[in-house]
Amino acid sequence: MRPLSGALATLVSVGISVGFLAPACLDATAVRVHLYSDIPWRTGRSVAIRAAPPDLVARSEPVAQVDIPWGSPDLGDLVLLPPRAEGEGGTLSLLVVTGVTREASSCSVESPVGCVFTRRRLRYLPHRTLNLPVLLSASCLGVVCTPDTTCAVGQCISADVDPSACASPEGCFLPGEEAPIARAAAVANDSGAAIQADAGGEGAPCASGSACASGLFCFVGGPGPSGTCTRIPTACGARLDCSSRTCLDGISQPCASSAGAECLGIAGWMMARCPGLARRMEGESCSFLGPCVKGLFCFVSAGGQAGVCEKLPAACGTNLCSCLAERCTVPNCISAGGGVTIECK
Repeated sequence: MRPLSGALATLVSVGISVGFLAPACLDATAVRVHLYSDIPWRTGRSVAIRAAPPDLVARSEPVAQVDIPWGSPDLGDLVLLPPRAEGEGGTLSLLVVTGVTREASSCSVESPVGCVFTRRRLRYLPHRTLNLPVLLSASCLGVVCTPDTTCAVGQCISADVDPSACASPEGCFLPGEEAPIARAAAVANDSGAAIQADAGGEGAPCASGSACASGLFCFVGGPGPSGTCTRIPTACGARLDCSSRTCLDGISQPCASSAGAECLGIAGWMMARCPGLARRMEGESCSFLGPCVKGLFCFVSAGGQAGVCEKLPAACGTNLCSCLAERCTVPNCISAGGGVTIECK
């Protein structure tokens, strides 16, 4: 979450620049928002949190954002204080926007494709710190509810929460929300080890950074869309750093071109390719590392790394990621490196 670089953990006074904490002998008047999600992190996904009085929240600026990788359903928490003008009994309206196939900043109720909108509304209780868990659910992808309702497990229900129900340490989940969080936690715990165990060792074939084990990156040096898992040069440290000249020099050594390698390391994805590789034609195999020629996109079906180049539908216009993402249940749209790739997860 911004402004912090790690998990959510910050104090925000909603509506003013300075918040008030209660005297030491009393609890603070506050709401601790704890974010959960059953949507796994992928490159380009982000979360924007808006918090304000009900009549201002829709046009307010985000008080915080999550734009770094999350590895579990628990995204962390954010403590909100009431604005001075409303005293200690004011009403908080929360709007959390999750960008799944597009940036959260581009999501709106008028253009909801690829977005999740989650709302809560409750009163502050004087000298009580309330615990408000919020699930950002995959079942709510593209679902638009009215300003006084929220999507919960795929259905629009009232966004109003009884503040007294939030006084316990467990907080006040909406009906049906705890089960998806438990399932997502189990999947994250099981798949984390499984993914690492299945990841390729040095020299193994790859077409995306996630295919290689720790300490390796996917390097494409030939004409095809696939490469091999290659050990990260010592100059780079533990992972690729596209901003480091020393690291770039290290990964460029196998390339014939003096221009050096194109570094495509993004967050946990560790990838690089030599420049000038031929782009793929319609019907040919492709990947994020081996993109298609202009006018085509690379479609990677669920469970695969490499895909096939297909024609871009004319109806998509310039809104490619939102348009193409409808091909998948859980899409990951990557528009980078001069091409567009849709990976179905």
